[in-house]
Amino acid sequence: MKIYKCVLLVVLSVIYTIGCAVSLFADTITTNDRKEIKGIVVEDYKDRVLFSTVDGEIMMMKSDMRELLFDSEEDNLVKLAEQASERRDYSRAMSYYEMALKINPDSTTVRQGMAYLRGNVFRKEESLKTAEIKRQQDMERYGSQRPAIRRSDDIDGMTKTLEKTTGLKISIEDSLPVIDDLKPDSPAYEAGLRRGDILVSVWSKLTGYLSLKEILDLLVNKSAIEINCVIERVTDVPINPDKTMISGLEDLIGASFTM
Repeated sequence: MKIYKCVLLVVLSVIYTIGCAVSLFADTITTNDRKEIKGIVVEDYKDRVLFSTVDGEIMMMKSDMRELLFDSEEDNLVKLAEQASERRDYSRAMSYYEMALKINPDSTTVRQGMAYLRGNVFRKEESLKTAEIKRQQDMERYGSQRPAIRRSDDIDGMTKTLEKTTGLKISIEDSLPVIDDLKPDSPAYEAGLRRGDILVSVWSKLTGYLSLKEILDLLVNKSAIEINCVIERVTDVPINPDKTMISGLEDLIGASFTM
């Protein structure tokens, strides 16, 4: 009898621990009608989030949210940094990233965000310097400033720039950008990208539900030196015929996976 009681206590303890974990580690969405929903943000897109709750996963539009609070202070600071960057308040965005980096010095998301921001600010500063030099030259040559020619930000122009600088072309398929053409020996090819790869994120920003122009803008106009991206590739992996299905992954396909 005592053994059964101990087992029951252990089971109850495990259930209680799991329950505490769910309640303690949860993001919170406050809807426009002030309803609170607890769960975990699985995927954070520009205009919506995939939210995992105890009742299953739901897709929620950000226009239906009054507030989104992450359980992690680091995640909240990253979100504030992204919002400040969208407002072009780069100084405030960098300060948020720096605070997040103090919390987690090993955060890849934070470091990529800072690198993306530095590249963007550097490019803008260089553009301003170039424009000022051009203005001075025009004043000396013509006695007045010539009308500035705006950089082409149309889709065709950015597509040509992307192909010229990286060697790849992308198109949208099922709300995701797919590499549909790639030049051999180009920087993108040398980096390991292949035709048919899905571009999942650029500088830690999920590309799902972004327009082609927004994705091209991330790839072409926001980085001075490099492009940091995550790709998804569908491939067929043959199974070792000498092994059974109950064998381990390494025996079956010669590889292992970690989370």
